[in-house]
Order: sequence, then C-alpha cells, then structure tokens
Amino acid sequence: MTQPVHVFYGGAHLFRPDIAEKIGGVALRALAGFSSPFRDQIAAKLKAEPVEDYRIDFEDGYGDRPPAEEDADARRCGRIVAAGTGLPAVGIRIKRHGLRTLEIFLDSAGAVPPGFRVTVPKVEHPDEVAQVAAACPGAHVEALIETAPVLRHLPEILADSLHLGPYDLLASLGIPAAFQHLHHPACTSVRLQMLLTGKPVVDGPTKLLPVGADPQAGWTRHREDILRSLSEGFYQSWDIHPAQLVSRYATLMEFYADHLPAVRERLANFEGAATRLGAQFDDASTVRGLRAFAARADHLLSR
Repeated sequence: MTQPVHVFYGGAHLFRPDIAEKIGGVALRALAGFSSPFRDQIAAKLKAEPVEDYRIDFEDGYGDRPPAEEDADARRCGRIVAAGTGLPAVGIRIKRHGLRTLEIFLDSAGAVPPGFRVTVPKVEHPDEVAQVAAACPGAHVEALIETAPVLRHLPEILADSLHLGPYDLLASLGIPAAFQHLHHPACTSVRLQMLLTGKPVVDGPTKLLPVGADPQAGWTRHREDILRSLSEGFYQSWDIHPAQLVSRYATLMEFYADHLPAVRERLANFEGAATRLGAQFDDASTVRGLRAFAARADHLLSR
C-alpha cells in the first residue's frame, strides 16, 4: 500500500460517522478562494476522498476533560469505527499513559479493526511503545518523537512508524515559543535521525492556519512546509484543519506533475539497459528511488 500523503488529526469529541464528508465539505468551500491550475483535480479529490488517514485525537486536539467524558467518547468512537467510517485509514492518538482510553475504545469496537493505527505521544522510552503494542496486537503502532529523552533510543523503538511532534520537541529542548517552527534546525536534525532508523516517517503540522478573511498566508506557509518536508524525505505529514487540504493537494499535484516526466524518462532509459541520460548517471539504488517516486505520483495524480 502506498503511504498516505497526510494524516488528519481531529479531536475525539468531534468524531462522527460522516467526519470525512464534513471535512471535505469545509475544504471545498475554502477551495472557492484558492487559485490553482489543478483546481478541478483538487475538487474531485475533496469530493471522492478528502482524507487519506485520520486520527481520533484524545491528546492535544481533545484537551483536558473529565475522565467520565473521555470514557464516553472512547466508547462512542469505538462503536463508530466498528460500524465503518468510509475512511481509507483510521486510528487513535491516546494521551500519555492513556491505556484506559485505548482499552475502552477497543472493547467498544469489539476487536482491533483491520489496519488500525495507534499513536503513542510523548514517548521517552521504548518500553512505553511496547506496552501499547501488547495491548492491541495487530495494530499499526506509531511513536511520536517529541521529547528529548527519546532521541537516545530511536533505533530501539519497536514501532511500525515514527511521527515527528515538532512543537513539543522544541519546547522540550528549551527553544522559546516565538522561535518554534516545523523546519527549525533541531527538527531537521531529528528528521535525519528518524530516517536513519529505516522506519516509515511522518512529519508534523503547519500551525499557521489558512482561516479568516485572508487565508493566503496560511496556505503559503503550508506549501513551503510541504515542499521542504518532501525535499527531506518526508512524504506524509499532519493536517489539522480542513482548509489545509486545499494547499496539501495543490502543492503535491504541482510537485509530482513537475517532476514526474523527468523521472519517467530516467526510468525508461535505465530499463533500456542504459545507465546514463546526458550528464545524469543512474544506478540500481537510484532507480529504486525513482520507482518509489513514480508510485507516489500515480497514487495522487491518477485519482
């Protein structure tokens, strides 16, 4: 399965059976104020499959709520997932030490849903991830890399993927809030360490949202962050507002449309038993990367 282009986080209190349709509707209304040569393709994507990967968030997007309310939301969300949501992929982000919420959710769902994801926040030691994995065998377990202590243990974490939590990470390193951003040099360093583990990786969110009377600043920042993440080998990152889906798909469609012709030419040249196209030399390892790029492009542009 091709890696989703994003993961959308929404507070558990907002989760409903028609959540994808609601998010898509908000994004389509935002698209009315957005200019792109891929406007028709973006609209089609937002109507057919606005969200590729969704997290029911019981952490930052949920806030501090009474235990009884969190238990009730866990039961309700578990029943919704068990009944089917139409989402291509869905999971839950629990609070740190939030095994109770996970257990209530799974009990209401009746079992670990196929392809289910569990995101473990603020990991400090591999044992925390192992404990969650043991509680939900068969689930895809994700470790959020957002504390300084965990950086010493990255290769030891037995998670299925690693997600960057940039703002908690920067705060844990003592970086003032005014200077925290997704591509701070500290985040770039941690991204490289995550990539070197060989696990699938996911980048964090853009916090400047495209909302209000002039959403352009938020869309511009989101585009810049997406392109920078792509250049650093992160093909999936968080979205936290429906209007960000507009800049997400516009940026990716432009990126892949711009680069895909050259990628296909290099692949055709290599498969014709040549290793050089002009001044460009390609070997087998490079071609593996070209094929992966083409698969990601086809995943998005063929829909």
